[in-house]
Amino acid sequence: MAVQIGSGRALVMVGPTFSSAVEGYLVSQAVLPIAAKEGPALRQQALESLPDYVFLGDVFAGRGGREWLVPAMELLGARRTRVVAYAPDAGLEEVVAWLSAGASAVWHGVDERPDLAVVPACTAPLSQRFLAYAEAQRLTGTLTFFPGLPFEGSARFEYGQLAEASLGAATGVDALADALSVDEVPLRLEQRDTVQLRPVSGGTRHRARLLVVEDDEAVRSLVMKQLEPLGEVVGAADGLEGWAMACGGEFDVAVADLAMPRLDGWGFLRRLRHHPLARETAVLVLSAQDDMRDTLEAAKAGARAYLRKSGRSRELTDAVAKLLVPRQAVWEALARDDGCEVELPHVGPHWLVRALAELDCSGVLHAEDVMGRYELTVAHGKLASAVAQTGSFRFEGRMALDALLAAVGHARFVPNPDVHAGQNAGWLFSTLDELLATELKAAKSRLEHAARAVDRLSVVDELAALFATLASKHELKVLAALRSRPSTLDELSRQAALPVDETTPVLADLLRRGVVTVQVEG
Repeated sequence: MAVQIGSGRALVMVGPTFSSAVEGYLVSQAVLPIAAKEGPALRQQALESLPDYVFLGDVFAGRGGREWLVPAMELLGARRTRVVAYAPDAGLEEVVAWLSAGASAVWHGVDERPDLAVVPACTAPLSQRFLAYAEAQRLTGTLTFFPGLPFEGSARFEYGQLAEASLGAATGVDALADALSVDEVPLRLEQRDTVQLRPVSGGTRHRARLLVVEDDEAVRSLVMKQLEPLGEVVGAADGLEGWAMACGGEFDVAVADLAMPRLDGWGFLRRLRHHPLARETAVLVLSAQDDMRDTLEAAKAGARAYLRKSGRSRELTDAVAKLLVPRQAVWEALARDDGCEVELPHVGPHWLVRALAELDCSGVLHAEDVMGRYELTVAHGKLASAVAQTGSFRFEGRMALDALLAAVGHARFVPNPDVHAGQNAGWLFSTLDELLATELKAAKSRLEHAARAVDRLSVVDELAALFATLASKHELKVLAALRSRPSTLDELSRQAALPVDETTPVLADLLRRGVVTVQVEG
């Protein structure tokens, strides 16, 4: 039975494909649909129409729906507007991304009939909006946060109701709220009560490289000694030295103190995130504090584990060993010439391609993320071919491999001993080294050029719509600010409401992915 809402008004921005279905449903709910115009931004149209509801699609007028939503949240929040995201193909991580941006609910298709009477306002706590979504979808199973990492927590749902949840010392709704407070939190929904990540066995073991960044020499020596059974261990006396070492060599795990001179642990994490190779290093933060707030801040900064300094060897080695599991599992599978499924954020695309080269693999690596699809064919350490499809843009060869190295999604390797490389095919190791050197130089040049010509930066709508699907709030703010054509980097930062040192890395990433380009004068 339809719920009669009364004289509500709904601004509909779902694009022509689904407009009639959404508008028909709203009429059945006694809500007046207001069709959006192609040009004006959501904030402007909401200001003109003062809607009680906004129905917002994945892409409207060439932009991602979340990109429209973030700049309008101040106005929509003041009116306690109900924002319903229309995202037919959204997975759970995309649902959380929508809710984090301010959506009240997520509607998956025309066959669903959301009960507008129970849709919370966009100002309701994120955990409350997620619980409302879970109830509407009758979510059943165990939802794992940070799967396979020492941060790992879980929430069990039974027919839409939260049965139990835990994350660190927090339990229940508090644990759910803590997990959802982390941008781009990794999630996995299982239809059973326990979720475990187990290493495979039977192949050769990957020799781990570990970096300990700690200014206290006695503590650094102790930690290095404790970690020796896990692999090769080197030490750095502060964050700046650790940063230089991380950029100069591939490490599987870095164990970093928070309080250090010259560059503290937070600065070390920030710099690490924006280096194309060093960002693949899993970081375990050590602190004298045992605070869940610091734990969550470490997760937001890019760390994969947080431990209080206790001096207990077993606690530390267990946490580091857990961080090594994803790479070890992939290495062993590749060493056996088995196919394997890979979550790229857990191992890193640079590391994965180097593993294919080092293990002399032959076959095809298929990868996919929100930006596109990638296919890399390797033959006994050589690059046979590479293809990348991003929206309507297609790349081959080194450009395609470079696009793959920026991917953050899922990958699958299919062995094929019959694959052969051409006579002039390059060695993967050499190609990777050249690409990394070129990217580091090009990234610096692109950013310097962009900073001098902010008024000539242009957003590529097709790629921006893809990028906005799972972008963080900071990334969406920078993207929205760029569309207003600021004239300087300082103005861009002010419009994005972010410090310059947080705006700059986002701009660098947008430039690398081709989402933003510099228009040629004349």
